[in-house]
Amino acid sequence: MTTPHILGLDALKGKFLDSLDKRIGAMEKASDDLSEIGSGGGRDALEVLRFETHKLRGAGATFGFPLLSRISGLLEDHLLTSRPDPEEIVRFISQLRRAADNRGGNEKN
Repeated sequence: MTTPHILGLDALKGKFLDSLDKRIGAMEKASDDLSEIGSGGGRDALEVLRFETHKLRGAGATFGFPLLSRISGLLEDHLLTSRPDPEEIVRFISQLRRAADNRGGNEKN
């Protein structure tokens, strides 16, 4: 028997999966904008990356997508360093994209 609580969680999980493309797309755009960081213009991009990465890390853990959560956590830690490497950021985002294309990196989905 399925309870309303589980149905609600399943609905939220579905919305999360549906939002992955948009979230990662925003991260990809922000990583493209990082080239302006030397002139101060990339600071907004860095904030977008930090925000989206933090949200994705928590949501991945909440909805049972440990791979997404793990990659997001590694990226979040990297973004908190004094000099995040834009190439490394792109690599992490590519890993997130691959995991998302696999419906969250969880073979049970």
